Amino acid sequence: LDGSQLISNATLQICDDFTGGILRLQAFAPVMPPKDLFVIYVDGELENQLVNVNEWTNITLELAPGPHAVDFSYQYNIYGIGGFPESTTDGAVWIDAVELDILAQTT
Repeated sequence: LDGSQLISNATLQICDDFTGGILRLQAFAPVMPPKDLFVIYVDGELENQLVNVNEWTNITLELAPGPHAVDFSYQYNIYGIGGFPESTTDGAVWIDAVELDILAQTT
């Protein structure tokens, strides 16, 4: 390829009155740096990075009370390198079974 860069995000917005809990999901991420990456950010901070995950994998993230933005980010050629050889990776990432377990609010 010509060294083009691409970032594709899906964002989960969690509301202001969220009382805290656990975000669970499954991911299939057959990516391989430096060609491509799969990164999960919570409120702009790196929380998880998957590389060469060729089977469905469970991911669990603890979330504090309050609003959050969770970004699932597929990043292609973020280093601007040209001329990648043929690859066995799919150039894609899949997420599934996303659920948010909310902690019980104490009174």
